[in-house]
Amino acid sequence: MRIRQYVYFALFSRQTSAEQMTTRLGIEPDEVSVRGSRRAAPPIPASHSWKIVSREPGLNVDQQVARVLARLRDHVDGIAELAQHLRAEDDEHGGAVLEVVRYLNADEDDGSAPAGRPDAPDAPNLLGWHLDRPLLDFLDATGAVLDVDEYDMTPDEPEPHSSEEQTAQPDDQADLRAWLSQKLDLIHREPGPQGITVLTSASDREILAEIERLHVEIAALKQPQGSPERDWLEIDDLILGPNTTIQALAKIRELFACDLREAVDLLDQRHQTLQRLRPNGFTDNTDADN
Repeated sequence: MRIRQYVYFALFSRQTSAEQMTTRLGIEPDEVSVRGSRRAAPPIPASHSWKIVSREPGLNVDQQVARVLARLRDHVDGIAELAQHLRAEDDEHGGAVLEVVRYLNADEDDGSAPAGRPDAPDAPNLLGWHLDRPLLDFLDATGAVLDVDEYDMTPDEPEPHSSEEQTAQPDDQADLRAWLSQKLDLIHREPGPQGITVLTSASDREILAEIERLHVEIAALKQPQGSPERDWLEIDDLILGPNTTIQALAKIRELFACDLREAVDLLDQRHQTLQRLRPNGFTDNTDADN
């Protein structure tokens, strides 16, 4: 198993900006987000945030937490005072959080590291972690909550393609389907008898789904770099795919810098949009009518 994980401490608010937080604390953050900087309505990100982050690969959660706390321990009183102020502004959308984010079975090219290395016994085991007394004291002193997100990124096994029985089609229609399948790279290749590879054309629905996908992608690529439309290109197939909702939520949180509840709302909104833009892309497990 490969794991990609990171830890951050964040102060967040819908009213106080990250710049104002920096001024009050006197600590430069590693990352900030500005409410509504990526989309105005509904605002994305949903909150301003100020973050101290540890993303170093190959470290376990305990080590990443220790690196974050080492930078904050001398400022506990100021952090606690500011966090209390942010909660007073908006108890539901203001305060402090220590966030642990873990992607299990992550891709090797996604910055992940092996969970354990039998050939290197001194290497950290990335699977386990615990809450030690200094961490609990810090959370208590600052009033921060602990939020842990774990995502299983194991890809689903593709279902074997079964050729649907089709009534005889006129030659020109069959030729068109074969031509589109080839041009759209949708030809199915299946093992046949005596080592022969059997090629079959895509179904009408598969062809329409790919045309819809390309139409959405072309429209998004006409938008400026960094626009939400371009970001959704990385997420749409996860929303449409079977049993990939968890991966979609993880990607939404990563790209739009939002909490889990906001990610669920964004997922629902995008699902409704895809019902209109890519109705043929929904699988049996992601029915467009749901």
